[in-house]
Amino acid sequence: MKHKSWIKNYERNFEKLAEEIGDLRYDTLSEFLEWLGKKIEKDGQKDKNRGRMKLANNLQKAAIALIASSENIKEAWRICEPYMFPNDVTQKVRTEFRESNKKREAFKLLSDFYRNWDDDANFRLARCLLFETNGDIEKLKININLANSDPRDIIIQAEYDHEMNWLRNYNRPFGEEKITQEDVGSF
Repeated sequence: MKHKSWIKNYERNFEKLAEEIGDLRYDTLSEFLEWLGKKIEKDGQKDKNRGRMKLANNLQKAAIALIASSENIKEAWRICEPYMFPNDVTQKVRTEFRESNKKREAFKLLSDFYRNWDDDANFRLARCLLFETNGDIEKLKININLANSDPRDIIIQAEYDHEMNWLRNYNRPFGEEKITQEDVGSF
């Protein structure tokens, strides 16, 4: 049978599935809805080609609604994206990237990077990415590329000097990053 009545790990527990999908970040949820809309649209086209016009029309309407929902969720993401980071990171972006288009781009670059780092709850990498960017989008992009290769490289660049002396601990917010006796004692 081509169309199943359940999804593995969610055996007819659609409430649980809806909760998990609904808990996705809005940018990810928007992408999912768009792909689902395209899939339904493709199914509708196949039914249209088979002469099943009533079914095809209903599937087309559903696809349009899903894609429109995707756009609405994408707008919700645009609104809340700057607030997904801790206050110190948000403030750093707002202070350093003064032009509104650069602010938006910086937040987008950071949040796109974070799609792969859901487990970085303290946002150490975000602080390291912003280290010495001084409002330069190209520098932020370079830092992101470096971190995508190996996140340890961006941590070393931001927290250590050229002699590998530990100067900053970006597990803590901007303004509180100086190494303390407690940091030194933890090694």
